[in-house]
Amino acid sequence: MITYGFLSLIPAFLAIFLAIYTGQVVPSLLLGIFVGYAILQEGDLLQALLATLDALVNIFAEAWVVKTIFFSFFRIVTGK
Repeated sequence: MITYGFLSLIPAFLAIFLAIYTGQVVPSLLLGIFVGYAILQEGDLLQALLATLDALVNIFAEAWVVKTIFFSFFRIVTGK
C-alpha cells in the first residue's frame, strides 16, 4: 500500500492558493482535483485526465448535485 504523506496536501493547498490568487474558484478546484488524480495515477497525466473527467461525469449523474449547481448559478446570475 502506498502512503502519500505530504503529497496528499498538495492538491488542497494548490486549489486554495489559486482560488485566492486568481479569484477563479471553479477552475482552481478543477486543477486541484486533476493534480490529486495525477498523484494517485503516479504521474500519468493522461490517466489523471481520464480519472478527473470520469469523476466529474459521476458527480453530475446525481440529480441533487445538478439541482444545487443550477440553483447556485441562478442565485449568482440574478443577484438574489
